[in-house]
Amino acid sequence: MMLFTVPEMNLICMFDTSDRQRLLEELKLAVSDLDFILSHDDAEEFYEINHAEETELLDLLQSAVKKLKNLTDEQFTEIVFQSTNERDDGDDGGVGDRED
Repeated sequence: MMLFTVPEMNLICMFDTSDRQRLLEELKLAVSDLDFILSHDDAEEFYEINHAEETELLDLLQSAVKKLKNLTDEQFTEIVFQSTNERDDGDDGGVGDRED
């Protein structure tokens, strides 16, 4: 069963993965902060950001939040959170697979 894409897993691994609820809160805060920055016209100059890259990051954060919300705490504890250098080729074989 595919849980997270490679980019999602790599992003998640930048946060504390010891507790599902804490991770969700941290990711939601990151979504809120990034959404705020992107909603301001002067953000690109002020924050020295690339709007396209930050929008992609926002999409990854939102996708990860959605997937984490659909997991139970028990399912969450079964996931091995490990970043990878693998390329995500868009297939459905993500990382964070677990045995069902």
